[in-house]
Amino acid sequence: MSTHRIITPFWSRRWLILTATLTVTIGTLFWARGLPKLYESSLTLAANSKDGNTIPPGQLARIRKELWNPAVIYPVVESNLFETQRAAGVNNDALVDKLQSNINLTEHSHGSSSVIHLRYFDAKPERAQAIASVLGQTIEMTEAKNTAAGAVAFRIDQPARPVAGTLDPRLHIIAVFALGSGILFGLVLAGVSELVSSLRQRRQPELNSPTA
Repeated sequence: MSTHRIITPFWSRRWLILTATLTVTIGTLFWARGLPKLYESSLTLAANSKDGNTIPPGQLARIRKELWNPAVIYPVVESNLFETQRAAGVNNDALVDKLQSNINLTEHSHGSSSVIHLRYFDAKPERAQAIASVLGQTIEMTEAKNTAAGAVAFRIDQPARPVAGTLDPRLHIIAVFALGSGILFGLVLAGVSELVSSLRQRRQPELNSPTA
């Protein structure tokens, strides 16, 4: 099959592809403009080596594993901070999933010390700061109970504080994905249209042929 035979059916349906692309793109952008702005609050946890040696990497994975432990994370969503959501019928599993999706953890090493930066995002600035504070305190209390040999405990170095400004939905990134999805959707529609047209053309001679 030549390239020309492949391209021709799509080119003949270019207006269908264009219409589908514009519909998906414009519809997605209207939806994205309604997304709430997010506020950020952040805090810093630090751990210092007891013997002055460099703290081994991978502390962030350990902290994340501790925080994601159901015995640790569920009491957070069962606190008064999430009372409104629970009253609205949102179960704890859904609250934990949302909580985890709004947390960003990064690790930085500084010689014999290690720093973990926690960022939390919420639609309300005061909630962002309150939840970030609770998460920091939760990590600190969990770390205080860690008695493993050679373990370094993280403690709050800088308490939760709001970050100036808001995080608007990234419309340019959403627009790129919407454009790609629209083009793909249009190509699929054009392909289905070509397939239906071909099947009709094949059946037409059979319908017009004389019966024995």
